Amino acid sequence: MASVDKAYPKKGAKRFRGCGCEEHWQVRWRDPNGKPGKATFCRKLDARRHGATMEADKARGTYLDDRDATTVLEYAQGWVASRRSSVRPGTRRLGR
Repeated sequence: MASVDKAYPKKGAKRFRGCGCEEHWQVRWRDPNGKPGKATFCRKLDARRHGATMEADKARGTYLDDRDATTVLEYAQGWVASRRSSVRPGTRRLGR
């Protein structure tokens, strides 16, 4: 279950850097592997919606970790390498 809490600016600062909002809201959740995730929003409503979206994505099995820096090319190369053993020799000669 995602939780939403009030976030505070760093010590000595009156406002958050960047947007200048006086208050921010931080949503925290755990991914399917149990790793914590968090995001900060200017509005509490936005933080709640994001938390609900993360929980729904986990339930549907469509959760994507934003911190994963794997590119499409890297993923595709790994996928092709894992499939090479199941490709018939005739197909391999065609270069597909």
